[in-house]
Amino acid sequence: LKRYVAADVDAAISLVDPTGEIEGSLHKQVSVTYPDLSIGTVFILRNVAVFSTTTSKFLNITLENIIKIFPADTPYPQL
Repeated sequence: LKRYVAADVDAAISLVDPTGEIEGSLHKQVSVTYPDLSIGTVFILRNVAVFSTTTSKFLNITLENIIKIFPADTPYPQL
């Protein structure tokens, strides 16, 4: 999670991974269920709706899309 702007309805977010960055929205119920979301949180997602136009792409993430969330302060596993 690179950007997180909470709102009365869905939160505006930016996600980043090795392939690039994408804007999106996080359904309000996700923010209610996971109130400690912050920059650096890692999501493992499935079956996310991607809205695509000729100039951009946009994710719409709901609780059903989330497999696992790792809070930003989760330590790296020891090898």
